[in-house]
Amino acid sequence: MRKIKVGSFVRYKIKNELGLVKEVTERGARVWYHSGGTASMSPFDIIEVIDKAEAKYSKFSNEHNKASLFERRQRLIEGGDTSDLIDERDIRKAFLEEFPRK
Repeated sequence: MRKIKVGSFVRYKIKNELGLVKEVTERGARVWYHSGGTASMSPFDIIEVIDKAEAKYSKFSNEHNKASLFERRQRLIEGGDTSDLIDERDIRKAFLEEFPRK
C-alpha cells in the first residue's frame, strides 16, 4: 500500500473521483476533487493512492476536472498558488491539450 502524502493523487472509492491531497491529518486527508479552492476531508478508508499514470489514463466521474488537478499538483511541486479556483484561464496549455474539456 502506498503512503498518502501531500501531492498524492487519490481515488475516492465511493464515487470513483480523482483527487489531489492538500493535507494529511490523523483522521484522513483534505483532498481537492474539483477546480475550486475547497478541499474535502476524506477518511483514509474511502480513498486510495494512485500513481500519476493511473490518474492520467483512468476514467473518473469528475473527468472534467482532471486538467485543473494536474495543474494544481504542478503548482504544489513548484511552490505556486493553489489556494483558489483553477479553471481554463489558469491551466497551462500543455495540460489543456492533454486533457481537453468537453
